[in-house]
Amino acid sequence: MFLSRDYVGEDNPRVIAQKRGQDYTIWGLIGQGLAAMMLFSSPNPSIELVVCAVLLLSLATPVLLVGCFRHAKHKHYPHFLGIAMGLLSLLGVIVLYMLPDRFAWTRRKT
Repeated sequence: MFLSRDYVGEDNPRVIAQKRGQDYTIWGLIGQGLAAMMLFSSPNPSIELVVCAVLLLSLATPVLLVGCFRHAKHKHYPHFLGIAMGLLSLLGVIVLYMLPDRFAWTRRKT
C-alpha cells in the first residue's frame, strides 16, 4: 500500500502516532537522556551545568508523562497506569508499549 504525504483520514500513520503519544514520549525520553548525560558526563560538574540539567529534566518529565498518558488512553488502559509508567521513565515506556491493546478487535476492519 502506497502512503503519500497528503494521505488523510484516521488510518494515517502520523495521526495514529500522535494519538498514541509517540511524539511526546520520544521527546520526553530524549530530554531526560540529555539531562542525565549533562549531570553524569564529568566528575565535577559546574553549577551552571547542574542548573541546566535540572531545568531540562523538569521540562522533559511532564512531556514524557503526557506521552505515556496518551498511549495508555489509546490502548484503553486507565490513565493513571500511563502516568505511573511514565514515572518509571524508560522502563515504564517499554512496559507500556509491550502491553496489548485491550480492544484491538474493535479497530479491525471486516
